[in-house]
Amino acid sequence: MASYVFSDLRTVSVGASGAIFGLMGALIVAGRRLRYDITQVVILLAINVAIGFFSPGVDWRAHFGGLVIGALVAAIFVLPARHHRALVQGLGLAGVVLLLAALAAWRTAQINELLAPLGQITL
Repeated sequence: MASYVFSDLRTVSVGASGAIFGLMGALIVAGRRLRYDITQVVILLAINVAIGFFSPGVDWRAHFGGLVIGALVAAIFVLPARHHRALVQGLGLAGVVLLLAALAAWRTAQINELLAPLGQITL
């Protein structure tokens, strides 16, 4: 979603690397909560962030979007106190889904507005 929202229209983004970054973000948040040693994950993440910035053709926006959303979802699962945990988790996940849907709708409307002068092209 970050790639869709923040990239130029001509940017092509394919693959699962954003999802992998999301898993690393979730692992870092959950590992910190459980007081595990997450040093190796942080090092692996730093290496992959560097590769993303220095390699042409790598969509770093997708990586950071996955990282942020993965960490946020993990935080929603592992950080709430026991009191009303299910409610906080449900509302938190619903909020994330609504945020992502709103971003998708906003960007799609923006693209349709840009393409409207060209004729019948809509997304």
